[in-house]
Amino acid sequence: EDLPPFGYRVYKLTPGPEEQGEGLAVDDKTIENEFYKVRAQDDGSLIIEDKGTGEIYRNFNHFEDSGDAGDEYNYSPPEEQEVFTSKGIKADIRLIEDGPDRAIIRVDQTLKLPKSLTKDRRGRGKERVDERIVSFVTLQKGVRRIDIRTIVGNEAKDHRLRAVFPTGIKTKESIAESAFSVIHRPTETPEGEGWIEKPSPTHPQTRFVIVEDGEKGIAILNKGLPEYEVTEDGKIYLTLLRCVGWLYRDDLQTREAHVAGPSYETLGAQCIGKHEFEYSNLPYCRTWEEAQIWKQAIDFNTPLIGSRI
Repeated sequence: EDLPPFGYRVYKLTPGPEEQGEGLAVDDKTIENEFYKVRAQDDGSLIIEDKGTGEIYRNFNHFEDSGDAGDEYNYSPPEEQEVFTSKGIKADIRLIEDGPDRAIIRVDQTLKLPKSLTKDRRGRGKERVDERIVSFVTLQKGVRRIDIRTIVGNEAKDHRLRAVFPTGIKTKESIAESAFSVIHRPTETPEGEGWIEKPSPTHPQTRFVIVEDGEKGIAILNKGLPEYEVTEDGKIYLTLLRCVGWLYRDDLQTREAHVAGPSYETLGAQCIGKHEFEYSNLPYCRTWEEAQIWKQAIDFNTPLIGSRI
């Protein structure tokens, strides 16, 4: 039951029968609850069946990595861009938990990424490093979410790593939570001349971003991941890492020179090391208001705290 506002509930635990019932796993790569059926493909991406709408979503939670010649203010692609993806790269997939209330699939794969940009920063270098990405995909009984915890061992510099969700929902706008409202933004990037800072297809968010068509929708909830992009064909890109080495540079393709800040090297902004991210997929019927996406985002970001008394 829902807790009362600023309230609590007390439960008493008593011994029960040893029989726990069937688990949520269908097989080693497939789990399901009342709302969704989720299968991990050989390359680690997910096929999700929404039992409420009958819709099937494919290649969810694959990863895309592109070069980043920008600074801490703005993303800027190198002149000779090179994009890498996890699609088609074999993953190690294991069912690590299967119970009547929760099941977890572990997906482990490694991308071979350029170590850094070239010296002239025009493109990505030839030397490669291993970028290990491990995702834990969780379904819980009675919970209308597909939770994902992704751990990245980052060894590359000058790049942007994003999780991708190709919803297939044609859309002219994205819907995202901001500090004081839920904002509808056009997916088409404005064009024009004389921009000091060119319009960007990426946008800020707080706890969720949505695409929908009035009959169905997809919400991607997050914990502390403030950047997204939505395309007209319904792809949602969730930025996990932007790794750069400068506070400010005056040679970006996306911004005029001498308009941001001091030109300092910031080696720590290359984000070398282990990083952990939490986000969640939520397919739903009709509209985001009817599906109470804001409540789902609150539940995801502020889970209940249990205490023994």
